[in-house]
Amino acid sequence: MTQSRSKKQPLRIAIDAMGGDYAPGEIVKGAVEAAKELEVEITLVGHTPEVEKELEDEGYEFVRKRRRTYVKVVKR
Repeated sequence: MTQSRSKKQPLRIAIDAMGGDYAPGEIVKGAVEAAKELEVEITLVGHTPEVEKELEDEGYEFVRKRRRTYVKVVKR
């Protein structure tokens, strides 16, 4: 018997945080909203200091998984 993904672990999605006219600010905000509403795990890929600053400015905690590679949104 197989379990559904939601019972095992959330779906993981990687997002280019630097792609777009209003990046990384709007990308980070949208990713955080998606993580909360859809119960998915979001990995933001981009220039780490800029992404971290956006997360900190919005009051979010995060985990840096690899140096200068990506950050993962944890919670607000």
